[in-house]
Amino acid sequence: MKNGHKQNTTDPLDPVALERLKQLRGVQKQEEPNILARLIDLFLDETPKRLHDAQDAYRDENLPELELLAHSMRGSCAILGLSAMVDICQEIETAAHNRVSSIPVKPHLDQLGQMLSAAQPWLIKERDSEQPEA
Repeated sequence: MKNGHKQNTTDPLDPVALERLKQLRGVQKQEEPNILARLIDLFLDETPKRLHDAQDAYRDENLPELELLAHSMRGSCAILGLSAMVDICQEIETAAHNRVSSIPVKPHLDQLGQMLSAAQPWLIKERDSEQPEA
């Protein structure tokens, strides 16, 4: 691929970032909801919506909105250690911020959608491994 990101079949989650998130469980009270599971659920609920909105903003040439959405997705991806997705979001955000039409934003949005689809099973697996056994 042109931008140097490869679609891979290995775990897309950064193990260091993920381990830091898991350490949050140590500061939680037993009766509190699992913070990592909550973050993953929030990501899985919100990121597809934000991506859809970003595609609409791109189509409508609403670069300020596209920049905001890319920034938001970048932060969400960074929290969960989705480094390759962070890079793509950064490229979209930079292009929108600089109002640069020569950067191919549409392929980046498409790639982000593919990466999100690839990450979802890993995130679900990680979330489910964090759930206490009944």
